[in-house]
Amino acid sequence: MNSSLKKKIYLLIKILISLSLLLLLFTLKININELLVILIKARYSYLFLALIPTALLIVIKAYKWQMLVNFSLEERVKYRESLFSLLYGLAPGLLTPGRAGEILRITTMSRFSKIKLAELFLVDKFIELSSLFLIAAVGSLILKFYGLFLTTFLLFVFSIALFNFRKTLFIPLLRVISKVVHRQVQILFQEIAFRHFLYYLLMSVAVLLLDIIAFYCIINALQDVNFTACMLAFPIILAAAVIPVSISGLGVREAAAVYVLSFFKVSPEVAFNASLLIFIVGSIIPAVAGQVSFLLSSKVKVEKRG
Repeated sequence: MNSSLKKKIYLLIKILISLSLLLLLFTLKININELLVILIKARYSYLFLALIPTALLIVIKAYKWQMLVNFSLEERVKYRESLFSLLYGLAPGLLTPGRAGEILRITTMSRFSKIKLAELFLVDKFIELSSLFLIAAVGSLILKFYGLFLTTFLLFVFSIALFNFRKTLFIPLLRVISKVVHRQVQILFQEIAFRHFLYYLLMSVAVLLLDIIAFYCIINALQDVNFTACMLAFPIILAAAVIPVSISGLGVREAAAVYVLSFFKVSPEVAFNASLLIFIVGSIIPAVAGQVSFLLSSKVKVEKRG
């Protein structure tokens, strides 16, 4: 079986999983009429308000990406270039498991080594996941999801340990396991000091908090929900959506939202709508903005050449 056919089969499986989960939700939990009524009666000013923290988190993510590149590469990158790079990668990220397609952001920085940029992209994603595991672990412990707490907490501890003991433990171990893997991990982690890792981790936590605020605005457009509920529930919903088994987390994210938010007396219809709307506001709109900026930039370059 060739790789192209495998990719098509994998994509088909993800589509089927998304559709199956959505079908189960609509069959067992969600009333479609109620779903539509809630959307019609939504306080749309709250939805527009959610755009503010979304814009801010993109600003911080672009700054973090700029800092990573500038710290590791000899030539400096401007903030505008890092912002454009980040936005460009959002659209392909929506179509790939775990948003791995966001790695295409490196194609906009043509003067840098693509291998080096790919390594920095992996570091960026590693740090983002570490912050998500940390916040999700806290929320799952408070909500008494002990299995999820243990999983997310151990993943976070592993992330910290990987950086803190990388030279004395993990890299020598990987050298024994595989010389190829050892070289890649050595390049990936030895150049970033632990204090810098913590600095980037704090920025990722700030991004996550802004994401929670955006979710708070969106869900309160549909139903009055306190901030504590959003603070505890949303990281768990995001952690579930990271599982690469569906298209852009569709179905998995909504199922997690319906389940987790039920502990705060949020109706399945509100939870479903809030989950879908945060995806539109936080992912689709920025991705569209990224593609528009890319097309405009390409048009300007063509006109200059002409």
